[in-house]
Amino acid sequence: MIVKMRKTLFIILTMIATTLVAQQKPTHYIGLSGELGYANMLYKPAETGDGFKVRNAGGFGGGATFFWQMKQRAFIMRSGLGFDMLSSKSKFDIATAEAFVGQHAATNMAYRYATDKYSVKQPWGMFYVPILFGAEFNQFFFLAGAKLGMGFPVGKSKTEAEGSIYAVDDDIIGDMRDMPNNGLGNFALNSAGKLKYKPFNATLSAEFGINLDKWLMPKPQPRKGGQAKTRKKTFRELLHYRASIFVDYGLTNSYKEPSAYNEAFYHADANKSLMNSDLASVNNALTVNGDAFQNSSKSKLNNLMVGVKFAIMYEFEKPQPPAKPQPKPKPKPKPKPKPQPKPVPMLAGIIYDIDTNEPVPANVQVQDQAGTKVLFEGDVDEAGEFTTKIKPGTYKIVASLLGYQPYEQDMTFEKDQLQIGLKKIPEVRIVLDNLFFATNETTILPESEPALNTLYEYLTKYPERTILIIGHTDNVGSLRANQILSEGRANSVRQSMIDRGIAPERMQAEGRGELEPRVPNDSDEHRQMNRRVEFMVISDGA
Repeated sequence: MIVKMRKTLFIILTMIATTLVAQQKPTHYIGLSGELGYANMLYKPAETGDGFKVRNAGGFGGGATFFWQMKQRAFIMRSGLGFDMLSSKSKFDIATAEAFVGQHAATNMAYRYATDKYSVKQPWGMFYVPILFGAEFNQFFFLAGAKLGMGFPVGKSKTEAEGSIYAVDDDIIGDMRDMPNNGLGNFALNSAGKLKYKPFNATLSAEFGINLDKWLMPKPQPRKGGQAKTRKKTFRELLHYRASIFVDYGLTNSYKEPSAYNEAFYHADANKSLMNSDLASVNNALTVNGDAFQNSSKSKLNNLMVGVKFAIMYEFEKPQPPAKPQPKPKPKPKPKPKPQPKPVPMLAGIIYDIDTNEPVPANVQVQDQAGTKVLFEGDVDEAGEFTTKIKPGTYKIVASLLGYQPYEQDMTFEKDQLQIGLKKIPEVRIVLDNLFFATNETTILPESEPALNTLYEYLTKYPERTILIIGHTDNVGSLRANQILSEGRANSVRQSMIDRGIAPERMQAEGRGELEPRVPNDSDEHRQMNRRVEFMVISDGA
């Protein structure tokens, strides 16, 4: 049977290898798996005899495998080197055995040997080479095949039993128990011996599992700008994780004589202080009902393990094929140049300071000649230039900038750039005398009405002008506090003018704090002079 199984396995491997050679570039892995579960050495005696029963209670087992795996599309193949170890327990129910006592044969007296709780615990291990095939679909996979290896005992087997020895005679009513003159009584057995197994073992193996990469693998890193579409994976991205349930069943019989079963059985008798003259006859009687132990050439012992398995694998990344050189495109014939229309000049200009000839950031409007329609409006750039899409003609040009006199003039544009010069308004500051505030506050005192009326009359007399109101303080106090105080007082004066009906857009307000004193702050009189509010004209009209 083993020869036929080897031939079949060889044919299967040859067919698979031929298929793989025809394919290109499968994915290869190496990995390590661990397993744990229920285990049992299934003992089946060749003959059971009267009253003889075997109950395979089982135990636990585990193992580890270092493996190589190949994947071609959905098909997977796995092999490597592994080790399994299991510890199992078998329990026996054995009927009583009798032996006639030679010197008392006329009385039909016999020894009766009875056992109870008879069990053998056998540790077993195997080094093996797994040969498994299967497939992987989405997140699930299965593998099936064989584990071929060598089984061997792992430590010593352990035999435990309890029993009694008593005498019986058909001529005497009842059993004669605990006869002190014959040394009969109860006994307990606890002995150890070595199990012997056949060296070759073939185990059928199957597992079904799930791919854990969805939960355990890191998310792929996003491709940064300039990186190739296919980048090299990191070490963590090449690790893969699998969990599965499995079942292993030994196809070959591992039982080999002499076994620990019958050895332990005899040890139980030899250690008891029976009557020496009758010991051989007792053993002979036990052999009759113990056929299962003695006639073991056809007995069977098969390993079984069912449990869970976890594996971690490292993927050998496939080398990226070199990029194919792209054929150079044939040069396209140059198209004949299309006739270009003659450029039409567009109105443009530059605005500058008349006194310094430096460009100024003014606002410019281009209106029709009647001044009723604005054709262009915008601020000039840092070079003081502006450009429009207006064709040559005669237009009204309006330019304005705070601190400069307004500019308005009709100009005829043909092709040259317009030159617009602005005249700066002389900076004349007018101090509002007799303007009083509460100490360290922005509240204007009532005695300041004449000064406020003077400013109001000025603004109503020149309605086209825009002014800047500036607040100042002395150097008493912190720089920040004086700055805030000067701004507040300037805004108080501006608000007073708004309350009187002056348009808010005609007035701006700011504070200079203690930074611009009129005189040194070296006396109370000088500090009084430095605490002031003044205004200056920044525009003569729109």
